[in-house]
Amino acid sequence: MIQEDLQYFIEYRAQNLAMVHLTRRQDLIVQRLDDKQSDRGLKILATLQKDGISTGRMFGIDVQARDKAIANFADLPQLPTRETEPYYQNIPFPACVFFFTMDDDLGYYKWLKYPLLEDRELDELERDRWHLLDRNALSQIVDAIATWYDAKQHSIA
Repeated sequence: MIQEDLQYFIEYRAQNLAMVHLTRRQDLIVQRLDDKQSDRGLKILATLQKDGISTGRMFGIDVQARDKAIANFADLPQLPTRETEPYYQNIPFPACVFFFTMDDDLGYYKWLKYPLLEDRELDELERDRWHLLDRNALSQIVDAIATWYDAKQHSIA
């Protein structure tokens, strides 16, 4: 029972750290998904906004954590693949996983569905690469997503 309580606390704290990162940006509307609905998969939806108005351009974030700091990127977890977890395959918009370590509050991210521009589809191009999550990285994530939506919109017009 104590181990389950500790794991719940770690996951809850990681979700709060993700919210801190995301809500620093004035161009995102951030919504935490109900814990009962998101025991696996996405925990947060973020919607890009322009001039204070929602654009409907959203992306998802799964949040994971562990209590110990990591020595190097190789210590970060492997994620399920589309073959082992069909849930990820069915996400219709860009998505990332944020991973936090509780010892040092460091965050890392990896794409679950990377926004490719060439065919305007989503892919797992960066699936095996972890990156440090900081303000600059979050800007790169948001810029890639905005560019993908722009390209998708122009292809429809």
